[in-house]
Amino acid sequence: MRLLHTADWHLGRSLYAASLAADQEVMLGQVLAELENGYDGLLLAGDVYDRAIPPPESVRAFSNFLTSLAALNIPAAIISGNHDSPSRLGFADRVLESTGVHIRSQFTRLHEPVRFTDSEGLHTDVFCLPFVETGPVQSALDRPDIGDFLAATEAALDQARSGQEAGVPSILMGHAYVTGGQDSESERELFVGNSGQTPAELFAGFDYVALGHLHRPQSAGSPTIRYSGSLMPYSFSEAEDEKQMLRLDVQADGQIDITSIPLTPPRDIVVLKDSLENLLTQPRYDQHQTSYVKAVLTDTGYVLDPMPRLRDRFHQLLHLEQPALKPSQDIEIAKTSATKPADLLSLFLEQFDWDPADQHEAMQILEAHLQQQQAADREGAAS
Repeated sequence: MRLLHTADWHLGRSLYAASLAADQEVMLGQVLAELENGYDGLLLAGDVYDRAIPPPESVRAFSNFLTSLAALNIPAAIISGNHDSPSRLGFADRVLESTGVHIRSQFTRLHEPVRFTDSEGLHTDVFCLPFVETGPVQSALDRPDIGDFLAATEAALDQARSGQEAGVPSILMGHAYVTGGQDSESERELFVGNSGQTPAELFAGFDYVALGHLHRPQSAGSPTIRYSGSLMPYSFSEAEDEKQMLRLDVQADGQIDITSIPLTPPRDIVVLKDSLENLLTQPRYDQHQTSYVKAVLTDTGYVLDPMPRLRDRFHQLLHLEQPALKPSQDIEIAKTSATKPADLLSLFLEQFDWDPADQHEAMQILEAHLQQQQAADREGAAS
């Protein structure tokens, strides 16, 4: 039996001010193209959407994906993550099951697996654990004694194990932060100290654990406890990550062969660290004219209008930093009796060691602005 493990699509996500909707459509196409290669099922381990109330275009993208999946006659098991609204994602879940789409966003069916069957009659059971919250688990299991997140997770996993059938390979699909996992900037902070983290040993008893939540592909305490990673990079901290899905070849005895299937985003996401002059002129940066770019300037003095100048070359420049200009503890405060804006600006530029040519240009800009403002004030007074 062959299953595809993916997670953390975050449909509706933006990177700074850039919408990623078009990029995500391309990535969903890559998932579908891989599924055409003879799969018996899809596992989507949470965070289908980026927020509880997703934008309409994201809902349409997911709907179109499920329509294409149904045309391939491939069933799917889908759980809710911390970014999803369980009730919205789970809308019409019972009706969708007749099409092979099994959405599990509540805790009432933990013991009831989604059963996948291949052409030779081999079964694999997938137990679905949505993102754990203590209150909903208490209510679903009628366990008011459950007092915290860890106890809720243990109780939910015990409930899932109660549905295992001897001789049938079993997979747990969950959305969780496993202790020791490597996170990135694009995950939402969900815990204080170790609260909200799940020890890997709690997953004992399953042949494979298909996880979502952490965006970097990785194993978590065991080769068979795996994060597929996110659909595409969602922060500059993931610029070096190789995005992937995981192909699971399940044998009748529960042995699972795991193969990484690469995902290729339509645009690179890069951090470019160099002087402004080099970033604007060096041919080695030509390849990033349409990449999502974070520029880190190594210049030690102020430079004039770096953002628009860089955007002329890097059309998707999203963020700019110049570490040398961050405030320091030993900065001296200049005292002056000057009151004219031009004199104050000149003192400011000198204090922060601006290049003389840039000082002159900045002064010209200020003077032109002041003249325009004075003219506008005169017109207003005359009227």
